[in-house]
Amino acid sequence: EHPILDLSLYRKRNFAITQIIMLVIGAALYSTTVMIPQFLQELMGYTAAEAGLALSLGGLVLMVLFPIVGFLGQKFDPRVMITIGFGLLTLGIWRIGGLNLNITFWDAASWRVIMVLGMPFLFVPISVMSYVGIPQAKNNEVSGMTALARNIGGSIGVSFVSTMLVRRAQ
Repeated sequence: EHPILDLSLYRKRNFAITQIIMLVIGAALYSTTVMIPQFLQELMGYTAAEAGLALSLGGLVLMVLFPIVGFLGQKFDPRVMITIGFGLLTLGIWRIGGLNLNITFWDAASWRVIMVLGMPFLFVPISVMSYVGIPQAKNNEVSGMTALARNIGGSIGVSFVSTMLVRRAQ
């Protein structure tokens, strides 16, 4: 009667699509969270504190943007916000393509900042859209399954990036 994982929710198109998008977001968010400090510490010789500072600037940006995007979410079409979010995330990931040993601390910090600029534009509307058409009694399931999708995506992203780093190092 009350399954641990209510797979019937995937019959709702909005829910299914938001879960797929959360997988992708989780992969991008967590893989870069692992890759940037690992690169800075192992190859650039940064201390853990210095590598953490490079990531923390992105955290500050998130703290400022989440309430702003929450307010904007009431005024703009969620699809437009998601498009902006993916555009910014893509730009941030594209910039990482210039990865080399001649980067500065500010280059590394700016990678993270540009990537996380798009995150609130993705998280806020996708979280709202995942509840569309779902009975209120299922809100806890939606919340849990959305977090699960993000974490599974993160695991896939971290595994992929770690494997690629090891293979290329060899």
